[in-house]
Amino acid sequence: MYIPIVDPPIKVESINQVIEVETDFNRLKQILLNLINNAVKYSPTDTPILINLDLQGEEVIIEVCDQGYGIPSQHQARIF
Repeated sequence: MYIPIVDPPIKVESINQVIEVETDFNRLKQILLNLINNAVKYSPTDTPILINLDLQGEEVIIEVCDQGYGIPSQHQARIF
């Protein structure tokens, strides 16, 4: 599914089942918006941003993937 709201395009892929989680909605929203905004900000124009959802046992894995240049190693320790 492509969401043509922003440039670059955002593609969401997930497993074909409903995933329910118990979480703090506002905190999850804040985290996802931060990750997606950074992906848009630091990705080359016209390269897609991919959001993957996966279920591993009782854990939900959310990945935000882009084609940006990445975070320099000296700053990676600040990332949780």
